[in-house]
Amino acid sequence: MRKTGRYPISGGADVLFGEEHGEVVIRNISNPYESWSGSVQAALAKEDGQSGALEWIRQKGRLSCLIDDLTASEKPIWDFPRTWEQICSGHNPADELYGPNSKRDKAGDFRIILASLQGTPKARIAHGVRVFTDRLRSWEEFLELDSGTVELWFLLMDAAEAATEKESHAELMVPASVTNDEDDRDVNLNVKNHYSPIGNLAGVFIAILPNLNVDPNPFIEGGSLFRMRARLLACTGPARNIVQFRFSEQLSYLLLADPAWTNGTLIDPLRSGATAFRDLWVALSYRPIFKNTLESIGDAIIDRCSDPLLSRQVRENLVLSVVVECLRAYHENHRQPAISKSRVVQMLRSLDDEARARAAEVLARFIREVSDHESGPDLTISAESLVDASVMPFLAELWPKERSLSTPEVAKALADLPAASRGRFAHADRPVFPYELGEALSQIDPSLEDDPRFLRLSMLMHRG
Repeated sequence: MRKTGRYPISGGADVLFGEEHGEVVIRNISNPYESWSGSVQAALAKEDGQSGALEWIRQKGRLSCLIDDLTASEKPIWDFPRTWEQICSGHNPADELYGPNSKRDKAGDFRIILASLQGTPKARIAHGVRVFTDRLRSWEEFLELDSGTVELWFLLMDAAEAATEKESHAELMVPASVTNDEDDRDVNLNVKNHYSPIGNLAGVFIAILPNLNVDPNPFIEGGSLFRMRARLLACTGPARNIVQFRFSEQLSYLLLADPAWTNGTLIDPLRSGATAFRDLWVALSYRPIFKNTLESIGDAIIDRCSDPLLSRQVRENLVLSVVVECLRAYHENHRQPAISKSRVVQMLRSLDDEARARAAEVLARFIREVSDHESGPDLTISAESLVDASVMPFLAELWPKERSLSTPEVAKALADLPAASRGRFAHADRPVFPYELGEALSQIDPSLEDDPRFLRLSMLMHRG
């Protein structure tokens, strides 16, 4: 080992770091298994010499020394579990070790530690599975679908499933706090499903899925991804719920890659309406749901748009996807949308005022975003053409006509339409809105009555 000079370790020790550099640090912090069930912060809080060594590791540049010295040691790293834990938890791609002026090889360091992980005995894996799976997740962009990665992933799976089960039982033992904030549950659900040991390994699986343009059939029977997917789905209890949640987030990809498997594994539960599968809708709501997915889900999404068991944010996200699909269907030569129009009308009527206003806001956003981002050198999509092709038919055929639903909040949401249309409404040869919003507009906060948006809207609503 290289000479590294003289460094003090806090906690009363002052150690000469020469050839014994790594060994001294190891001896100070290597009580077998002591820290596997606790956090590094808890270990640092201990008032003994061991906490000083852990603090030393956390100081700038020290992790670099450990990576170099411990990988050169004749003793395997995993013989010193607390040191191994700290290296794995502290080593991440964003570390200052890899700043713009760094000469260290980030990918090389990753491969060194990955090789050590692959050699870690099963008994050590069981004790440190959370740290190890956290590390794989943080470095997932560097992972490749090779035999070593797959072997390590399978090595971690049994321990990760057991740890997830244990953590879930521990959560049930803690009294739930009384709160009316339904979004808190979504946040907690997201954290559990993404950062639990099984959530980490599901994320690694997702990260190494290939681009379907390069490999349109990634789940060849007997192949690595086929076996990894099967192992994830073989999970039971809380771990299986997490796996299905993470799969649902990738529903569009999985439908394209393996429609038969995806329909049986995910689409059928989503369409069943069973309370046990409500969390799959939460996962699905995190991103826009496009045509190929909606064609498989069908009208089942309509019931979830007003499902009181889902949070407001989830419901509104689902409504947004429905409205955008209808607007796109009109824009694409008036094709039939993936959801029946009669159910869309029913949904828009049944929404509460706030949710209906969020749906109304989508119209102006659709005009702006499609005209701005989907136009190019060979295709120009004007705001005016979008109004004629998509927004006008949507308002005429799908938007509820009842005067009782023309509320101030909905009027405010529609007030951006004239500006987004870039003048198209001003030249319309018929009334733009198929119902009267005047009463609603008159109820809007008087301080807004001079806003140009509302003046334009008022003029348009009272034409002819």
